[in-house]
Amino acid sequence: MSIRLGYFPQFEGNDTVLVSCDSADVGTFRALLTKTMSFGALAAIHDIAEVSARHPARVWVYRLPASQKLAKGDFSLSLDPTKYLEVDAKLEALQNVREGHQYFELSQPGVDLMVSVGEYSNKWWEKFSS
Repeated sequence: MSIRLGYFPQFEGNDTVLVSCDSADVGTFRALLTKTMSFGALAAIHDIAEVSARHPARVWVYRLPASQKLAKGDFSLSLDPTKYLEVDAKLEALQNVREGHQYFELSQPGVDLMVSVGEYSNKWWEKFSS
């Protein structure tokens, strides 16, 4: 399975950007966040993911302080050193499970980022790919 990404309004009761992967892919996601914190660069989760055609989303990660103007359908995860450690610890826990998920707060009010491991199959994602 690869990393998959989509924006789902009212997904299980909340507007959610879903990142779905297997436990091995979590390391790729963590490396992207570490690079952002180490170099202060803007990173794009959608560049390492297969984005749903029917529920597209672009998710930018940046180190605080930064101000980004985002286009419609774009979301952001802003990290300071403390928040980065919290996010990384939750992601590290996902590397050791067959199924599970963690929620993260995006910069856009009312929209959650859900990182899910092993819960959404390729067949489930096929419904949203065309």
